[in-house]
Amino acid sequence: MAKPARKRKPTKSVAKLDPEILIFDVDGVLVDVRETYWRSGLQTVHHLTGKKPTWAEFYEWKRQPGNNDDWQMVANWATALGRPTTYEQAREAFQEFYWGTEERPGNVLRERIIVTPGQIGRWAGRYELNLFTGRNRREYKFTFEKWPASRHFRNVVTMDDVKRMKPDPEGLFKILGTRDPAAALYLGDNIDDALAARQAGVPFAAIIAAGEHNYRKRAAKFRELGAVALLPLIAAVVLLATAAPTRAETRLALLITNADYPSEIGALANPHKDGAVSAAALQSVGFDTQCRPRCWPAPTTRARATSTSGSATRRPSRRSSTTACSR
Repeated sequence: MAKPARKRKPTKSVAKLDPEILIFDVDGVLVDVRETYWRSGLQTVHHLTGKKPTWAEFYEWKRQPGNNDDWQMVANWATALGRPTTYEQAREAFQEFYWGTEERPGNVLRERIIVTPGQIGRWAGRYELNLFTGRNRREYKFTFEKWPASRHFRNVVTMDDVKRMKPDPEGLFKILGTRDPAAALYLGDNIDDALAARQAGVPFAAIIAAGEHNYRKRAAKFRELGAVALLPLIAAVVLLATAAPTRAETRLALLITNADYPSEIGALANPHKDGAVSAAALQSVGFDTQCRPRCWPAPTTRARATSTSGSATRRPSRRSSTTACSR
């Protein structure tokens, strides 16, 4: 008697967007700010309260709605620790650590853009590119004024250009004008970014990797707010709108848009399932293979039986030749 056919598990589908307009947040999306804004925030709270805060406490405060603005976060945090602090007082104290003083260089000198001009140029060939950031104009210019890819951004909206800060969607409306919000995609890393996008009716993709602090809670919140995808790094955005993806691109997209652990990319992206990711496959979808984030571990070759006599031999693990960077 023939055995009944086994039911196949449904394959997860990758929802393809078709945006004409990409709108980027800056901090945590295009720029690594952990040693600049974030460290300045920790130092300012310590300075104001005399209490040394931890990174875990920082992340808890940062993920709360309304704290996308670091000055507001510092004011709220210091006040909660028993040192009533106004927004202006927080800003003034913060500036000494961020910009520095005559005696001490500022953390701003540690600022580092984490996306290449080449990637921005490729995206500019397919989409209209814009920025909506909580930075002021001076902070934006310091980092981007001499960066060659800045010319590709059609609109740059800073805190100086709006009356209401995120999570208010004023900046998104300023960029879109009378155009359909559904034609855009906003990419950010903060709850306030997601709230602004939802209020504006703009699809939102969260930049968040599985190795980040409190990942599961933050990921759940982003999904609750309607995020169309959780991306481990900004270069992955191209996978959401690739019209005719190759096999490697499809595997990458399935992982990025549906899985919780991007460290599994090696097993899913490589057709031989040996854990190695093809550099060509990554480059074809816009990844900078010379600068891989810390949360995207260099894959190792998995053990595999390779014997003609029937006995299994174990292939030694070897690291990918791709160089990892600090993010």
